Amino acid sequence: MGTLFQFRCPGCGYEAQVSGGLGWGILAVTHTVSCPTCTELSDMIVAEEPWEFSEWMERECVNRDDAVAKAAQARWMPEKIRCDLDHRHKASLWSHPGPCPRCGTTLAKGEMTMLWD
Repeated sequence: MGTLFQFRCPGCGYEAQVSGGLGWGILAVTHTVSCPTCTELSDMIVAEEPWEFSEWMERECVNRDDAVAKAAQARWMPEKIRCDLDHRHKASLWSHPGPCPRCGTTLAKGEMTMLWD
């Protein structure tokens, strides 16, 4: 089951509700991305076979952080990372703790806001 968290920037007040990195539910595997054009965080679908991803992660990875690194090298991450809000924009993978897309201050992770499948 995927989890969304509230992130807030103590520098500029920016807020986003995203997974904060790698996430997966029954229907999709997602990863948080940062778009420098939109100056927003969003969750991008990176695979639509979460059952295969879960099996792969259990077999190949030590923990969730290890999965992020290995997924970037394996077939679980697309070659081109695009903004989920506007697919014409190039984006980069973002994981907590990470910089605010607007001012660069490290975002604070707040409460879980949603469980998704």
